[in-house]
Amino acid sequence: MTKNELYVASYRAKLKKKGWIPVASNESLEMRLNLTYFFSDVTVSWKIRNNGSRAAEGYKCDTVYLSQDESWQIEDVRIGKPICSYVILNPYNAGANKDTAYSITSELPLTSLGEYRSLVKTRSNILDQNHQNNIAVGPKHLNVSFPRLRLDDCTDVTLKPGEDSCYIVGNVPDDKTLIVTINSNITDAFHELFVRHSKPATAYQYDGGSRFALSADQEVVIPETIAGEYYVLMQRYDTSSSAQTNKASKLCARLAKFEISRIFPNQVAPLGNTTLRFEGTLFGQMLEAFLLNTSADENFIKAEHVYRMSSTEVYATFITTNLTIGTTFHAKLVNAESKEEALLERSLVITRGEPGRLETHVDFPEVLLVDSPGLITLSYENVGDTDVLSPLLSLTVSGQTQFRPVQTDKQAAQFTSAVVFLAQPMQGPGGILPPKAYGEIVFDTKSAGNEEAQEAYRVQMLVGGDGPHAYINSNKDLKPEFLSDELWSPVWDNFLISVGRSASSFQRRMSAVSTLLSMSGRRVNLLTDLVQFQLDMANGKLSGRFVSSYFISFKRNEFSKAECILS
Repeated sequence: MTKNELYVASYRAKLKKKGWIPVASNESLEMRLNLTYFFSDVTVSWKIRNNGSRAAEGYKCDTVYLSQDESWQIEDVRIGKPICSYVILNPYNAGANKDTAYSITSELPLTSLGEYRSLVKTRSNILDQNHQNNIAVGPKHLNVSFPRLRLDDCTDVTLKPGEDSCYIVGNVPDDKTLIVTINSNITDAFHELFVRHSKPATAYQYDGGSRFALSADQEVVIPETIAGEYYVLMQRYDTSSSAQTNKASKLCARLAKFEISRIFPNQVAPLGNTTLRFEGTLFGQMLEAFLLNTSADENFIKAEHVYRMSSTEVYATFITTNLTIGTTFHAKLVNAESKEEALLERSLVITRGEPGRLETHVDFPEVLLVDSPGLITLSYENVGDTDVLSPLLSLTVSGQTQFRPVQTDKQAAQFTSAVVFLAQPMQGPGGILPPKAYGEIVFDTKSAGNEEAQEAYRVQMLVGGDGPHAYINSNKDLKPEFLSDELWSPVWDNFLISVGRSASSFQRRMSAVSTLLSMSGRRVNLLTDLVQFQLDMANGKLSGRFVSSYFISFKRNEFSKAECILS
């Protein structure tokens, strides 16, 4: 029988110079190295010995890890990639044959602060009598550390495109709100920021991540902190010019206070109601919102409605009609319980614009094959400068094609030829589309036809007015079978009191229901679900004016381009 035994006959761990990290001595096996993950390479060397009496031949893979103890654990972090090769190992025979030496040089993996040993684990298809000695552990002489970022302080960080950097924010108290920001003067840089408690943050594992897409400036807010240390990962992705490559960005960490960091939009038109998004920290449960004229503090506007979505996000609706173009306002929040105030100076300007207006767009496959599934995305946006009550939209299709909304949080719906939904925004109160707010709904689609055909998809916005809504005569259709007429009658009366009798009152109520659900974290946009929230059962047809039409051709056994006709 052959037997291979793995041990560290000679071990080396050294740093290769990258950036500002100095070259450390690697002469002593007892050395301690201060390593910064993103700038250092580590080299690990080991030897393999065959302690058997016959030559061993086979395929072998060695994997190197960082370990804080002398046994391999699943949590141990791997250094580089496994080294695999076909080997022939002659018997050691008291030194007559030399050990086979291996080494690996790789960037130190992202791992927690602390002291580590190198651990080498070998596996092979060689018949081995003793697998217990196939793991070798080196001395604990790797001291992994990170630069520190103090609370209420900033540091300059210079990254080239594609580079990363990691910091530790220490002494974070319990049950506070931590804010980590990047402020950059590099106009075309894209930064990402990730924060995690007690363990290194990655782009896949974090407690808080970047809030802004494709932005040089970033912010991460961690509410309800846990006492201890937080790891901060800063990344840069862009193709900036060489002239801006060496510019530094400021990385800052602080504990939050009751404050407003920004509002959106920062320009509105004096044409109606406008809902503003307030972003900040420590927003209380009961808030009042105001706009203060910068030229006259006593001239202020109080918000008609305030919607608190979280401790960092609040929406406030203001009546901006008849405000003077060119006027600048401060934005203020007042905690109605503690009477604390947060002010963001000169944050809103009154400008010329247009009333709120909905635009829709449909994305569909350029080629479709009969009997093959496809995806259709219907997106919409309020391109105006005042609020739009979230409208009811209807998507219908002619012919034998059917579709259904994609819903990841519930059982898949049945395929149908018509769906009615509320065009609610991606964030904020579900029943209001503020200026520049947008949203989308995705549908699975399939064609049941077996011959070449042309199908027409139509997007229809349901018109509100004084006329009766579509459910006014649906008493019998909506009555559950298990309820008698006597029990159903008061339920139906209450339903009509809630939604009214006109199309406009029905839409207002559906928007209010959507807002109520969104305040509790539920995004419900299908009309059947919204009505079900009040009635437990809903079904019906609606009518209105066409917004646009989309025609898609289907051909049997061949691909066909889709033709889009906008009305």
